[in-house]
Amino acid sequence: QIRMRLTADAESGRNGKIAISLKDIAIHTEGLDLNASASADDILSEDPLIKVDGRLETCLDSLVRFIPDTLDIQAKGVINAHINGKTRLSALNLYNFSSAELLGEVTGEKIFINIPKDTLEVMIDGLAVNIGPEEKTSRIDSTKSFRLMGITAEFEKAGMTYGSALSLRGESM
Repeated sequence: QIRMRLTADAESGRNGKIAISLKDIAIHTEGLDLNASASADDILSEDPLIKVDGRLETCLDSLVRFIPDTLDIQAKGVINAHINGKTRLSALNLYNFSSAELLGEVTGEKIFINIPKDTLEVMIDGLAVNIGPEEKTSRIDSTKSFRLMGITAEFEKAGMTYGSALSLRGESM
């Protein structure tokens, strides 16, 4: 059973600009809860302003039940995510993403994924991934700085095996 909810408004201002607001976005099912709100101002322009605030909570133990048994995929653990901020549509590409004003976080506990058919096994515990803007000073000219979108990731323990060809293990990285 999947429950969904959406409350939306649209309005046109005196200047002819149209704005859309999604005040209540919710999707709930066994193992997944998504709650968010979003808006877009001046949506008919070439570069509308988009705002978002959302949270996702997942339990892989429950979500794996939606995968057919014939695929023989095992998954356990918890993954949560949050994103908040605003950006122009033009910033949502590889070259301009650093101008987005977005903050995000993904955390994970006791994640285990096993796909015997592909001889793939992944284990991650204590995962913390953060995304957000950073100001950096030029190494060549310390009077100049630039902005970039930074991504940092840490974990307490991680491991991956892919058949007999690859095996990786790490702690406190």
